[in-house]
Amino acid sequence: MLHRDLFHQIQKVINDVHTLDVKNRLAAFAVVVDAITQDKRRGSYHLIVLNPEQKTVTIRTYSLQRLEQANQDYTQEELHISEGEPIQVVLVAAGPIENLQRAYPNYFLDTRDFVAKLDEIREVKFTKNIMENAYASILIQSGKTKILCTASVDAKTPVFIDENKMGWVTAEYNMLPGATLNRKSRSTYKPDSRSIEIQRIIGRALRAAIDLKKIKGFSIIIDCDVIQADGGTRTSAITGGYVVLEMAIKKMMCEHLIDKYPLINKIASISAGMVGKKILLDLNYNEDSNAEVDFNVVMNEKGNFIEVQGTGEKGDISKENLLKILEYCEIGIKCLFKKQDEILKSAG
Repeated sequence: MLHRDLFHQIQKVINDVHTLDVKNRLAAFAVVVDAITQDKRRGSYHLIVLNPEQKTVTIRTYSLQRLEQANQDYTQEELHISEGEPIQVVLVAAGPIENLQRAYPNYFLDTRDFVAKLDEIREVKFTKNIMENAYASILIQSGKTKILCTASVDAKTPVFIDENKMGWVTAEYNMLPGATLNRKSRSTYKPDSRSIEIQRIIGRALRAAIDLKKIKGFSIIIDCDVIQADGGTRTSAITGGYVVLEMAIKKMMCEHLIDKYPLINKIASISAGMVGKKILLDLNYNEDSNAEVDFNVVMNEKGNFIEVQGTGEKGDISKENLLKILEYCEIGIKCLFKKQDEILKSAG
């Protein structure tokens, strides 16, 4: 097996977030990084055996002439996997083992950073059916941020939509006066430009998750009301907004309002930024207010970007750090997909 296959397996661990414990897996692969970094043995082939649960790794090195023995040992280790042992094994053709580090320097720099970033994601909780009268409702809590998301279904569409051809999904966003340390005035008489901008973002993101032609004649309105704000309100509103949208769609199917399932992509969102030249994920209010650069990222479960908002509030960002922020956001969003799945599959 070529050495690049090891890193394909690492990427597969990230992509398999729905069935694997990503944080523990990445922590386990960090053990491989440490072992490779410290190992100075020479050889043409290296058999790497990883136990993700115990976070242990063994490396056996073989000369070019001992390839047949390496293959035999690899086959033997594969038998252990078939017997149910929780190990992963690869046979690497890399010459001196530090060649792996030379070939993939970014991976060796970033593996522990990935694990650290997962620790930065604030605890996310969902509470279903928080409001009796709403068609569907959830409360999303991300750290200290709390947002009430409700869905309403209207049997009509906006004037710019041909109701015989498609339906519509839109969103409204509001922050309650007591959501912040200093009272926020209600926008009854004067439109709140920030809220208008955010609700447009939420609406665009949610429409990327649905085939509007399959909800012909209906409008689904997602209301996101911030009860308590501690950073990341727009990203949490998008993540919670998707959950309540899916709940509403399933209810519409049960009530035979629509006959074809219209959702095409799960979506979620997270923030990231640079604070004191350090990249942070899922910023709270203090981190966000002190960030030199901040980003809000929306992705779908295919790993594609729906929206990327980035601003150099107090500085600029290199291309290298920009790509790193996007990578961290991808890891964080995949963890949010898992949280969404858990609440959507739960009873109630």
